Amino acid sequence: MTHQPPIEGMDCPEPVTTADQDERNAWHHAAHTAIVEYARRGQPFTIYEAARHFGVGEPHHPNMWGILTAELHREGVISPYSFTTGGRPSVASSAVRTWVAA
Repeated sequence: MTHQPPIEGMDCPEPVTTADQDERNAWHHAAHTAIVEYARRGQPFTIYEAARHFGVGEPHHPNMWGILTAELHREGVISPYSFTTGGRPSVASSAVRTWVAA
């Protein structure tokens, strides 16, 4: 991979350290495991409900929730079910997807 210099006037992001990557991997493992276990209940759920139930914290970037959800869907672990109002404070009761075990 080639290194692209930052655009003039923009700060170059700090490289990801081994400790950062370890933390990210630990979050991914905890969140993945929590959702798989929560899905086994056989009831519709939101990703936030599953994460909160198992005490999974926030990832380094909020987009990681969507990436993880898409991964679990591709793996055949969960399937879309319906929509509900979100319980996560940051979504302000917006519509969020509900899921069931696939």
